[in-house]
Amino acid sequence: MDAQIDGSTEEAYRTELTAFARELKDLQLACDITYREVGRRSPSVVLSASGVSQTLRGKRLPSRDFLLALVRVLYEVQDGKQVGHDDPRLRKWEERRKRLSLLRDRARQSGARVSGPDTFDESAAMDRGFVPPPDGATLLELESAK
Repeated sequence: MDAQIDGSTEEAYRTELTAFARELKDLQLACDITYREVGRRSPSVVLSASGVSQTLRGKRLPSRDFLLALVRVLYEVQDGKQVGHDDPRLRKWEERRKRLSLLRDRARQSGARVSGPDTFDESAAMDRGFVPPPDGATLLELESAK
């Protein structure tokens, strides 16, 4: 693997995640299927419309299981038949996800703030005016503070 380890690791991760998401989005568009329909067609993994959207927009790196379920649904729609777990096209996506995961981890180790499915990007939340509740605040207290 020739992933960069210097200060541009975060940039390499974001560039590859964007390309990854673009290719997934192209596959989804070619299938002419909505995010909700993708979720309905997945028999084993919950594919929420918001999770599919975030993945296809490059906002998050999906888990391995989420990605493989998503790609299987898309290929099944495209092919018009069941796609087995041993389909070689799935391996390609799995390898790309693994590389992205390694790049993300290296970017995090270098001190970059890389958001992903298991992180909370505080700066993005603050941009939307989000203010975390005070410690110990109850729902009733939060509602009455509005």
